[in-house]
Amino acid sequence: MMIYPLSLQRPGAGQRRSLRQLLQSTRARLLDSLRHKAGSLQPVHSSRCNRLTLLVSARLSTLGWIASGLCVVCLLAFLITGWHELLACGITTLVLLVCSAWSSTDRTLIDARVQVDRCRVSAHERIALTILVRNPGKLSARAMQGSLSMGESRADVRIPALAPYRSERITRTYMATNRAAIQIGRFSVRVGDPFALIRRQDILTDTLTVYVHPRILDLNLSTAVGPRDIEGQTHGGTVDDDLDFHGLRPYAPGDDIRNVHWLSSAKSDELMIRQYESTVRAGCALNIDLDPNDYHSREEFELAISLGASLGARALRETEILFIPGKAAYRRAENVVTLLDWCSTLEPKARLSSDVPYWTPRPPNAATHYLAVGSLADINAIRRMAAALHSRTRTVVLWADIGATMFIRQTPDFTLARFGDLEELAAAAAGGAL
Repeated sequence: MMIYPLSLQRPGAGQRRSLRQLLQSTRARLLDSLRHKAGSLQPVHSSRCNRLTLLVSARLSTLGWIASGLCVVCLLAFLITGWHELLACGITTLVLLVCSAWSSTDRTLIDARVQVDRCRVSAHERIALTILVRNPGKLSARAMQGSLSMGESRADVRIPALAPYRSERITRTYMATNRAAIQIGRFSVRVGDPFALIRRQDILTDTLTVYVHPRILDLNLSTAVGPRDIEGQTHGGTVDDDLDFHGLRPYAPGDDIRNVHWLSSAKSDELMIRQYESTVRAGCALNIDLDPNDYHSREEFELAISLGASLGARALRETEILFIPGKAAYRRAENVVTLLDWCSTLEPKARLSSDVPYWTPRPPNAATHYLAVGSLADINAIRRMAAALHSRTRTVVLWADIGATMFIRQTPDFTLARFGDLEELAAAAAGGAL
């Protein structure tokens, strides 16, 4: 007796259900097979795209340019002379270039990581920089020539040949000579084909920032002066928007309707506006003039930064609020490290015109404003800007003038303190003048 897998008779309800299940299962297996094949094709397509990207980033070496020129000359000469020897030479060189281009798109067999012993140092301190190179694959990696970018300069690093799963640690020590924010990283290696016709730079690491902080003085904390309450202090006068309520006045055209005191207005049958006592914020704001035309030399510019950073660090150690310039507005310095990191990034930048103020954007309504400038700064311009601040705001101008005699002068609009050396700041702070 023979049993057929599929009856030729008309199927009943149970048979129709089994056929439907069979078709559904067959369709599901077919879809899974197609998805599997598509997934297996995706890495190949990605690999081809990666090779094309690497080929575009490759560059011909000097020998590669010579070989390319030889190929073009031989092929052109064959068209003129008809010599088959020139055709053979041109085709051979062309095949060599194509093979070199293909072999230069192989992936780099090593990976790397750049580390520093500390990301924040002072001037004239040493930095230990470590490059960890590793071969994670099963193939041996030949010796390579690496390059490490350090600010505007580059350092050459020789990488030895690495066996599979081996690593190499390369350590170098550098001296931080000047205040700066140095971008270290972008460690790259030069790779290419075995014929040295094509070369490519592969970047293996990202950049990291090392802050070289300016020189500052550890000023006596007991000399810090100024309001320290969180809400600020009243300084006379009335304004339409502040914290401390002062009284009421009649409504005037242009007043904000949100300041209307509706209960008093209902009693007097006239709109009454709230008024507040004028206050200034606790703490201080710090700014440093970056215009190179206001300084005699680079050393004078560094002195101005050190003067401002020393007073700002004193305020933060005394738990005062300190505001420093940001991109669009003043921002609060959380601690001394934040302040010194900001000072490390400062570089001379000329103002577009003499009408641009020394502090841009406009500083907050703080109790004290410190402005560090050079010996060539326009005092009249500083006087105009100080007069535009709150009438009770105290403005202190730190005038850097290398070699000059220290003096502190009180003017109706600001306090002018001239320093020829950073050490003189300690004597002025001890006397309570700042």
